[in-house]
Parts: sequence; structure tokens; C-alpha cells
Amino acid sequence: MPHLDTDTLARLAGTLPPDGGLPYADRRAIHAELGDDALSRLELLCAQRVRPVWDAAFPGDDEPMRLLAAAQAGPAATGLKQAVRDAHTHLDNLSLRGGTAVSAGLAYWAVARNLVFGRPEEPGDVDGEMDLDPDDWSPCFYAANAAANGPTWLDGSDPAARREFWRWYLLEAVPAAAGS
Repeated sequence: MPHLDTDTLARLAGTLPPDGGLPYADRRAIHAELGDDALSRLELLCAQRVRPVWDAAFPGDDEPMRLLAAAQAGPAATGLKQAVRDAHTHLDNLSLRGGTAVSAGLAYWAVARNLVFGRPEEPGDVDGEMDLDPDDWSPCFYAANAAANGPTWLDGSDPAARREFWRWYLLEAVPAAAGS
């Protein structure tokens, strides 16, 4: 991890913009530097970080976590592709009443999606997630949205909570995922 030394990560954590978001280009560079195995560990850490948001909004509903467990156990298992699609529909339906807390479930869903279907490409010719299909958003972006009560462009989202999430990501999660 030559370019992701602790000084670089600390510099990124110390220069987050006023909206608290870690720029897409920086996240893309981190993902490329980590490689697939470490990136998968990072994505799981991000989803786990916002599990309390999900549990508070949807007590007793563990569908996203069960889906991920099934994907981890056997990503090529019969019926799992349909289960990923069905879980996405379930989460879409919940978004009508659960607001941005659904993003915590979508973080788990996106980890499972990546295991079952493969990780969507992160194009370099876009400025950020507003230019991407939400179905292709990364688990960590969904997790940041859950932590901050929405993405940067949503009125009422919390820049301080978003900044706290991305600082955790840079200073704790990335090193943990890279070092495992």
C-alpha cells in the first residue's frame, strides 16, 4: 500500500470539504490501490459501521444481513442472484417509509451484490455518484449516506456526521482492511 500510507490518509482526513464528503476521485484511487480482497474487507467494515442505523429504523428486519451471509457462504449458490434482486426490491419498498436509514441496508445489499454479480466499474470520467446509477453505488457510499442521513446533495443531511464517517474510513477502516 505505498500510496496509502498513514500520512496520506491523515492528510485526506484533515482536508475533507465543508460538506464532509470524501471526494469520489479520492475514494476511487483508494479502491484501486487496495485491490479486490482488501476492498471487500473495507466494504464489509463500512456496512457493519452503520448496522445500528438499520436496527434502529427496522428492528427485527435482518434481511440485508441474511443476504450478505448467504453471499459470503456461497456467492454462486442457486437462487442467490434472484435473492439479491428481491432484497433490492424490499429495500426500495422500505425507502418509502424508512428514509435514508434504508441506506444502511443498501450498504449490506451492495456488499452482497459485489460478491454475487461482481463489483460495478467506477468510471474515472464522472464527478461523483450523482453521475452514476444508484444501483452501482459503492457499499461505503451507501454507508456514509446512512451515517449522515443522506448524501451531500440532500437538504437536511449532516455534514459533521458525514465527516466523522469518512474520517473513520480513512484513519481506521482503510488501514484495517489493508492490513488484514
